[in-house]
Amino acid sequence: MRAGPFFFMAITVTKLEVCNRALGRLGQVMISDFDALTVVPTACRQFYDSCRLQLLRAHPWNFAMKREPLAQMNDEPRFGPTQQYLLPPGCVSALDCYTDIDGRCKIDRFSVENGRLLTDHENCYLLYVHDYTDPTSWDSVFTEAMVCFLASQLAVKLTGDQSLRVALLQELDQVIIPKATLYNSWEDSSNENNPVQDFMNGAAINRYSSGYGGFGFGGRIIDTSNVYTPLY
Repeated sequence: MRAGPFFFMAITVTKLEVCNRALGRLGQVMISDFDALTVVPTACRQFYDSCRLQLLRAHPWNFAMKREPLAQMNDEPRFGPTQQYLLPPGCVSALDCYTDIDGRCKIDRFSVENGRLLTDHENCYLLYVHDYTDPTSWDSVFTEAMVCFLASQLAVKLTGDQSLRVALLQELDQVIIPKATLYNSWEDSSNENNPVQDFMNGAAINRYSSGYGGFGFGGRIIDTSNVYTPLY
């Protein structure tokens, strides 16, 4: 019998708890004040926001989706697309655009440049990943990813162990992100923009990326369609 979908249950999580769970992965002593000026809290603050933003860009997390009509700008691009729109505050990644409020007519061609979305269409409704900074709004898999990624960034600074950093990044790329992809597919009632279905249908268009293809160690195949599909 096939297991049923995973149902998200909200769990109260704080920024301090995220940091302490990451420190626990490294065998470090927990902290009691995120804003303290001592070495460990300072290191946590150094990497915390960057880790959150990188993770949000790395995957179309269902919990982080927002939909907004975009405000058209008065000035046109110097060449190429005929229209440009301001991206909404907190937009981390633009996924899909539509010309109608019902979301039936998708815009196939658009680009994001310097906080603006460029296209040829007169109206633009955007589906995007929003920067949810409050950990209480995250789902449990994103929290797990954040703990693992933050621990990987703190590993060398606090322990000097490069192999531990690599192991944590491998766990993130090979276990946690694929888990998020699977859970996202369960929560999507349509096959459209379903990353698992896209992979099964061979619809993903891929390129080879060096450097930050996964989370910083070596190149790997990534999906360059609007929806990210890790290929493991």
